[in-house]
Amino acid sequence: MAGEFFAAIVVLGTFIALATHRWGFALSAAVLIILPAAATLARYVPHARPEPAPIASGADAPAARSLPWRRLRTLGLALVEFYMVDTAVTTWAPTYLHHTFASPASLVAVATLPYLVCSLLSRSAAAATG
Repeated sequence: MAGEFFAAIVVLGTFIALATHRWGFALSAAVLIILPAAATLARYVPHARPEPAPIASGADAPAARSLPWRRLRTLGLALVEFYMVDTAVTTWAPTYLHHTFASPASLVAVATLPYLVCSLLSRSAAAATG
């Protein structure tokens, strides 16, 4: 749920950057103050939370298992690699677009928009299935 929320905020911010590149400072500052304030206050909106399941003890408790450290280590390395690629795309794609294709600065946000939309869709799909 939180991943979807933050991905949606990032996509929204990219659209705002594309839409407001010609606005004056006062209008841009107003938007940049109102949106983060709304995002900050959104956590105080009440929502339903499931009650935790009771913990079994004694004869009803499941048998203790050892952790599969090799699989966890592989998963951890895959996550580190994913975030390295993620950071590289969001950092260097606008620079590549601006310097290689001589695109105007107002279109630099277009470089990361498809990536951010795909990120939002994949997180929404993962949340819906899990």
